[in-house]
Amino acid sequence: MVDSGAVISLVKSEKLLSTSEIEPRDRVLVNNVEGSIIETDGNLETRVRESDMNMPYRLQIVSKQVDFKGDLILGRDIFAAM
Repeated sequence: MVDSGAVISLVKSEKLLSTSEIEPRDRVLVNNVEGSIIETDGNLETRVRESDMNMPYRLQIVSKQVDFKGDLILGRDIFAAM
């Protein structure tokens, strides 16, 4: 899901493979829709591929306590990375 109101992109940790390399030292604090502050579990570097584009991209990982539809939110940071 693309969310133009989200500053960063998030992925649910339960959807990651156990072999995924998570960087727990790169945790950030974010405000959720209700205004509560949550801490991410770290980040994950991946690649975004679309047509002829292939770029590295970092996603912040959140626990299942964070509730949003789908498994991934693409925030405004993806547009800055392009």
